[in-house]
Amino acid sequence: NMSADELKNRFEFVLEKIEFENTDLKETTRWTNSTAKASSKSKTSTVQKVERPKVFIPEQGTSDARKKILAESQKHIGLPYSYGSMDPAKGFDCSGFARFVYKESIKVNLPRTSSSQFVAEGGKLLDYKDLQPGDLMFFSHSGSRIQHVGIFVEPGKFIHAPRTGRRISVDNYNGYWETHFVKGKTFLQ
Repeated sequence: NMSADELKNRFEFVLEKIEFENTDLKETTRWTNSTAKASSKSKTSTVQKVERPKVFIPEQGTSDARKKILAESQKHIGLPYSYGSMDPAKGFDCSGFARFVYKESIKVNLPRTSSSQFVAEGGKLLDYKDLQPGDLMFFSHSGSRIQHVGIFVEPGKFIHAPRTGRRISVDNYNGYWETHFVKGKTFLQ
């Protein structure tokens, strides 16, 4: 298991935006870190820190358990989607992300797959209007079975590991996601 600091350092590239000084593709542009000696002939890039997107965590009317879920989920924004993974060192798929966040934040052991999480005992199914921060949101791409899970942040927003080639992010609940939403589920009071 990696500490939070080790994990942050491993994925530091997610926090950096690299803007090259020379955009001419015929010339080689090389990025050097602060400890490397820059060659006088090499072009270097400008590295600018950017803030990791923040998940809004309401102070009033939100239980400590819900705040913990949101705080834990926020730590992983920017990690890559990795099918079948529940390991922050490799990235997550949607259900691996939900499972990891719930286990780390509130010690709830969710099943491995989104469809199993949907039918798991101990939770209560909810309509969208009844969701609270930290509740799970279930989606069906095909209309016949549960195939995706995310974590409700606030009305109109949820955090999830979307798909191959994408990273964990906060998305808007509209368009595609709104039409494919099935039910929410809470494991909290």
